[in-house]
Amino acid sequence: MRRNCSRCRLDQCFAMGMKHDLFCSKEKMQRRKQRLEHNRTITTKHSSSTSKSVFTNSETISQTYSNEIDDLLMETNNDDNTVLFQQNILMKTLSVTECVTIESVRLSFSSMFQVDTASCARIDVSNRASALISWSYLIHEIALCFINFFRQTNEFKCLNDDDRFILIKFNIFPLFILSKCFNYKPFNDCCSRQNCKEVEKLRRFFMLCGAENDFRDVFASLIRSLIDVTEQDLVLISILSIILIYSHGSLFDDNEPLLKDPLAVYRAHTHYTELLWNYLLNKFGEFQACKRFSQLLTVIFRCQSMTRRMRDFYRIQYIQDKTSGAMNSIAPLAETVLLIS
Repeated sequence: MRRNCSRCRLDQCFAMGMKHDLFCSKEKMQRRKQRLEHNRTITTKHSSSTSKSVFTNSETISQTYSNEIDDLLMETNNDDNTVLFQQNILMKTLSVTECVTIESVRLSFSSMFQVDTASCARIDVSNRASALISWSYLIHEIALCFINFFRQTNEFKCLNDDDRFILIKFNIFPLFILSKCFNYKPFNDCCSRQNCKEVEKLRRFFMLCGAENDFRDVFASLIRSLIDVTEQDLVLISILSIILIYSHGSLFDDNEPLLKDPLAVYRAHTHYTELLWNYLLNKFGEFQACKRFSQLLTVIFRCQSMTRRMRDFYRIQYIQDKTSGAMNSIAPLAETVLLIS
């Protein structure tokens, strides 16, 4: 392109999506040049003044000045009527295909979870057997909603039958936390900060199951962390659930078998991960998208760790239960996702 004339290069830039209103005027260019010169002066003075200091101190101060220079370069002058770098240059517009996919996923997820299937109010805590059995049927219904949701996506329908079963069996348990995040209510909820009837009910459930004292609090804290990151955004939660179901091996289970068509799973996982990133980029801009994505990863790692702990705990409760009869009455899908069968 460098061999073309300036006009041709400019036309190519416009063809690639460059906007007229992002051009800097001569006055803005001059002000920016002055800021750069000022920054160079600061750096030069700093280098000469710190050359006599101890190496560790100079390294710390140098980093501080470097951060200040970066801030100067990125700050917005209110008189310039300009916008932040990460909001004007790297902003991405979703394609028509991506918009259609997002809307389809959102509507499908909403139709499957319009009823609060994750409500702890449906658990019977009158005794240990009733608690384990009612909880298993709650898990069964949530898993069924997710399976029906995934069946409405083309990628899942085209997977090998055995691969679909493996993904559901080993990857669906973390999604119960997502369903709870979607249906969370700040008041009178089993995961809320305030003491209420539902909170005490969940505590009693864990007590009947023989869980540690902090089990409910750790679980509730994780739910609230996920809510803070996702803001209960239906699009974000629905796409994230698809990404997690395709995350083969994410729970590090030694018994998880190999997939027959791992490439198809990888393509689906990559496709929806890219869709999630583009959605964040379009909604928040580059800087906030990076921040949100990083926060999501952190919370997801916590979810996976908590999931392994919970799944092992519940599986042991059912396997070791020989008196209440809960093992004989466990719901079918709960038995599958707990890796009992």
